[in-house]
Amino acid sequence: MTASNNKLCRVFGNPLQAKRPSLITACTVQRVSYVSFGAVARARSTDVRQLLRGLISDSVMNKGKVPLLAFSCLLCASVCFGSTDNPRQTRFPFRVSEGGLILIQVTANGVKGEFILDTGAGIHVLSNGFLHKLNPQAAGHYTGFRNTGERIDFDLFQIASLSIGRFRQEHPVVAAWEVLDKFKIDGVLSAKFFEHHVVTLDFKKHELVFENRETLNRRLRQGRVIPLKVLEDRDKTLGLFVDLSTGDSLTCECELDTGFDGLLILDENSASVKRMEGLTGLTEIRYQGTVSNVSLLGAPEVKMEKPEVTFKGGLIYDGVVGTGFWLKREVTLDIPSRRLVVGIR
Repeated sequence: MTASNNKLCRVFGNPLQAKRPSLITACTVQRVSYVSFGAVARARSTDVRQLLRGLISDSVMNKGKVPLLAFSCLLCASVCFGSTDNPRQTRFPFRVSEGGLILIQVTANGVKGEFILDTGAGIHVLSNGFLHKLNPQAAGHYTGFRNTGERIDFDLFQIASLSIGRFRQEHPVVAAWEVLDKFKIDGVLSAKFFEHHVVTLDFKKHELVFENRETLNRRLRQGRVIPLKVLEDRDKTLGLFVDLSTGDSLTCECELDTGFDGLLILDENSASVKRMEGLTGLTEIRYQGTVSNVSLLGAPEVKMEKPEVTFKGGLIYDGVVGTGFWLKREVTLDIPSRRLVVGIR
């Protein structure tokens, strides 16, 4: 993206509504190429971030520029273990790619593969090449919606199992996407895998931890507990949401999305943002700005001062909070009890 595509605009502080004060001190307007779902195959194969953005968002970003909202239709099958049934804590290493994606080893039908761990994508998605190793059975179709409300349809398949170590999901339904083959990624693991578990994403040690009762109680004593909102639809979808306090005054209900490598995206109506006219065709406007602070509502210690966030129009949620907010933290997802625990010691 050239300098001519960036324009700095000042926000004059007039709120759109009395209860929504202006949050931005300055914002950068950037032109971002719009890429449809089918056109993502044309993305540069050297940037893994572009792959996932194409799967779960409406755009593909240029490396180092505006992070994009990760959202997809969600799908599930039941998980066979209770939330804290394992008698000992079990840890599994993950690695973080240059693009900020969490990659972890997953076994499907006895075949090992490397998956993106994406809490913002409740559907398990496999590459065609990986899926063909598993003797899948056709399982119909599913219709979901992108973050801007656009409809998206999937062909579904059922496989025997997905597992991480001895934690196993029986007969999950998955979708297939050929673009994963181009980037040599075996699959995307959704939040549905953890529906009946308590797990911690330890961004300090780069470990996924399946908690037992003793270790969970320790985290409860040493962390801050806030509500974790769960969105389910017909026992087929699962989305995770938390409330953030932005700029000391605005509360935003945000999707918790580890498939989004940035810090925060908010709907552009969250603040007074100057619009730039004249962009047409397959381009869109995004706004970047600095807010005074972002923190978890009810946990003011979990806070970032003067972060740069992105604003986007047409979102169906208040916003999305990505891995950029959780780096160097320990984040426990207790989906069965609908709570999030963030370590503060």
